[in-house]
Amino acid sequence: RLLALTEVPDQWAEAVEALAKIGEKYRGTRGPAKGDEYLFYQLLVALWHGADQDALPDRLAAYMEKASREGKRHTSWINPDEAYEADLDAFVRGVIEDAKTPLAIEDLSALLARHGFFNSLSQAVLKFTSPGVPDLYQGSELLDLSLVDPDNRRPVDYEKRRWLLGEVQEMMQQPDPAGFNAMIEALDTRAKLFIVARLLQLRRAHPALFDAGYRPLDVEGSEHWIAYAREAEGEALVALVPRFPETFDAHREATLTLPEEYADFIWTEVLTGANLDPTIALDTAKFTLPWAVLHGHDAGVAS
Repeated sequence: RLLALTEVPDQWAEAVEALAKIGEKYRGTRGPAKGDEYLFYQLLVALWHGADQDALPDRLAAYMEKASREGKRHTSWINPDEAYEADLDAFVRGVIEDAKTPLAIEDLSALLARHGFFNSLSQAVLKFTSPGVPDLYQGSELLDLSLVDPDNRRPVDYEKRRWLLGEVQEMMQQPDPAGFNAMIEALDTRAKLFIVARLLQLRRAHPALFDAGYRPLDVEGSEHWIAYAREAEGEALVALVPRFPETFDAHREATLTLPEEYADFIWTEVLTGANLDPTIALDTAKFTLPWAVLHGHDAGVAS
């Protein structure tokens, strides 16, 4: 969501102006400093949509105390300035609980939630297909809107994850593009869980591919895509990942050019189960989803 914020500078400027006016009556004699205030506004609009409103003041107050101490500009762990921290805490809680705050940020926060969801799925595909060991940190199989500690030290609900994994098992066995698109439209956390589970399944079935190197691929006609390949023992994986959700729909059409040696490969799109005829030029607009993970093998080599 914070990444998405960089794509909407005009809406962000309006929100900051509105929040600054709200915050004037909560400012103390010592703080907050402008840098801490600006950081708080970013976090507030990013977390607001879908957050537990009762828990939000405590979460953000604890985070801002940590951030200001680690910034060492106005307080620190070694020499905490209690007066500054008290003003910061009162400011954070006052702005969050002010009746005008929802009107100032709800529309922007809802937009960031949608774009942030898009970014989260892109990051998940990148994480599980690019070189390295994918790390599921503290329960991030689902959408994780935690701040750093102490916020991310909350207990992980493993029982919820087991239940949700059961919910996507049918789709795991028989991919359902329409159902997956419905999850995306609803910002359903199961969409991320499905991607994680499906790509872990792929990694387990084809380990040689994920020990292989990395090969960047060209996407002509749009800068809104990232694409690369990995290959080993007559098979290949191609990942096609979108970016810049605010303007993505207007720039979705492009051509992904595959290496000549892939010309005879037979492809399956892993997230939807769709089969693709051999080609070296793929029209990105024809994929059912904005995310594509292609697994292929040479027609003359057994899969």
